[in-house]
Amino acid sequence: MSSKGKQAEGQTAFDAVMPVIADLLEQGTRAFALENWEDAIDHFGQMASITEETFGSESPRYADALVMYGRALLQHAIEQNALLAQKTLAEAAAGIKPGEEEEEEHAPVKATIKFEGEPDFRQIEELENGAQSVSLSASAKGKEKEPQGAEDNVEDQEN
Repeated sequence: MSSKGKQAEGQTAFDAVMPVIADLLEQGTRAFALENWEDAIDHFGQMASITEETFGSESPRYADALVMYGRALLQHAIEQNALLAQKTLAEAAAGIKPGEEEEEEHAPVKATIKFEGEPDFRQIEELENGAQSVSLSASAKGKEKEPQGAEDNVEDQEN
């Protein structure tokens, strides 16, 4: 009687789970047909979980439940990818580069800092170069003003 008792208990558990699995299968199939992928994923996922607990992970019923769950996941991913592609195409048509909006939001404001009284180094260099050229030209003029005989006098004095 113990083997019959176990079969009866197993049969009642099976009988209790089958309507739940059938209901989840129906709801998931309806959601899949209506292209409501998120609901289909939820229903098929719950059905796969219950089927695994009831029949085991090696059961053909569990494999079928996983196939339905996987198809719903795949269709959801395809839809999401299509939405991203449409957004990218719309941005391209509008002349917006991909990711440009995000950069504008996160880009820091470029502030210009200007200190008053700061020397302009280009002007200083020009002044220095001008002063050097003035001193060089003055020294060149001074040499020209000396008589040529004065150089000879200096050489004569050294001898």
